[in-house]
Amino acid sequence: MFPHHPRRRFSGKLAALAAGTALALSPLAAAAAPTSVSDGSFRTASLTAAATAPAGPVAGFEDNAARAVYWLLEKVDDEGWTLDRALAVAGAGYAEAVRDDVLEWAETDGLDAAGDKPAYVGKLAQILGIYGESPEDFYPGNDLSVPLNEYIENPTGLIPNTAVFVVRGLAYTDAGVSDEAIDLLAGEQEENGSFGWGGQNLDITGWVTATLLAAGMEPDDAVIEDAVAAMLLQKKDNGGFSTDGNDNANANSTAIAAQALRAAGEEDIADEALEFLDSLQIGWTDLEAASIGQIAKDEAEYDGLLAGEPADQFSLNMTMTDAPAAFGNQPFGNLTAEGSVDERPTIPSEDDNDLVQPTPYDQTDNESALLTA
Repeated sequence: MFPHHPRRRFSGKLAALAAGTALALSPLAAAAAPTSVSDGSFRTASLTAAATAPAGPVAGFEDNAARAVYWLLEKVDDEGWTLDRALAVAGAGYAEAVRDDVLEWAETDGLDAAGDKPAYVGKLAQILGIYGESPEDFYPGNDLSVPLNEYIENPTGLIPNTAVFVVRGLAYTDAGVSDEAIDLLAGEQEENGSFGWGGQNLDITGWVTATLLAAGMEPDDAVIEDAVAAMLLQKKDNGGFSTDGNDNANANSTAIAAQALRAAGEEDIADEALEFLDSLQIGWTDLEAASIGQIAKDEAEYDGLLAGEPADQFSLNMTMTDAPAAFGNQPFGNLTAEGSVDERPTIPSEDDNDLVQPTPYDQTDNESALLTA
């Protein structure tokens, strides 16, 4: 049990650094945890892993996860793996189904995909760690922990939505997450409990909250409680979440909130968020403007998809990075391939009762059934 941190605010040592962006969400495994001392600073403590939830999708949303992974793997078949696609499939609870393919891709193309960008190196380290591979030893003569620690030691130009992915990568290394890395993230909390440039940026707040929880903070820690309260201010009546004070919920922010809130123990609210995502997802029948499993960014875009209007590709790629992992059940700090679904999802037949979510579109004109779907 970690001590409860006092309600305090930090100077925001990242806020004045150069801006930059690395968008994506991926769960992580923890190796070290912060604990407060008399001067209010953090120190590293050994971490006992949190209780592991059953691997695979969230109960009741198995079909949503299957459809999302189906969409992702269709993209992989056409265009190949990316860091974000590998993490999204694993996050949705299907890591074991693609183990050999992902590790083969990581071995041949992983380093090129990561390049010298700190967030990307962190994502690559996490991908390896999910499958029990060592980020230090997987690439002979190329220890991924070295550049990740260098970024923490010299964070010039580093901002919260880059730092989270560096910390997540470090969580899979032998040394784990240092106290400096925890300070780097926790030190950015604003007076209103959020993270990210002094506003109400739910996306960054969700990323940082999930990362701190995975690094060992307890859900009742003041830092986490304040962050959760800030995220809940962005919750809408339809169960979705917005960011930056916007009136309308969007799928990307909702997926990030669902992941962070589930990690913080707010499972009922997280399930409400998944129901909103479900309302934006295409069924097991392709539409003219959208493929099986695709998730619209918001209600307006979903209506557009039904009317034959294609989605904006940038927002689509962002949504399909974050949303699939929201349907996954494992805590962010313990995401592994062990126990995950070991077969790729396939389109169910009409008499297939294994998938329990909405039936395919265009197969009924029953108004009640359509409203349920």
